[in-house]
Amino acid sequence: MNVDFEHIYDEYYSKIYNYVYYRLMNRENAEELVSDVFFSALNNIENFDGKHASVSTWLFKIAANAVNSYFRKNKKFVFAPLEDAKSELIEDFTGLDNIIEKENMQNLYNSLKELDERTREIIALRYWGELTYAEIARQTGLTEKNVSVILSRALVKLKKYFEKLEILL
Repeated sequence: MNVDFEHIYDEYYSKIYNYVYYRLMNRENAEELVSDVFFSALNNIENFDGKHASVSTWLFKIAANAVNSYFRKNKKFVFAPLEDAKSELIEDFTGLDNIIEKENMQNLYNSLKELDERTREIIALRYWGELTYAEIARQTGLTEKNVSVILSRALVKLKKYFEKLEILL
């Protein structure tokens, strides 16, 4: 099979990185794991069959397996505790002009903790991985309609969380 792996890498690196970073909430570990994902993909490119899955679905499956393996190996929570992620999220924003963004990131992280793991995974695939509903359905084994319903319900919950937060402020 003649595959332009450099093109695949260029097209999907940032999407895979965003997905892995969202799951790990640690820059160094995310970078290492993403390298492992693409190394694994390169080593197994001859096994890729475009008739059974898109490149995107294939790469995100490798990434999801790598993240799950990472958590099993390190015996960490599937969704990193706030204390571990807070400094990583906040570190990305510097200066007084970004205080609101820091607070918003912290609030977003807190709100995501309120959701179950499957919902967080679907959110990660949709918004950090930029996958379509069809790609998420293939990745998770759910129907597109089910993915749509899960995302809609999650957005309602997140909206309620932020509305409640506004009342408290």
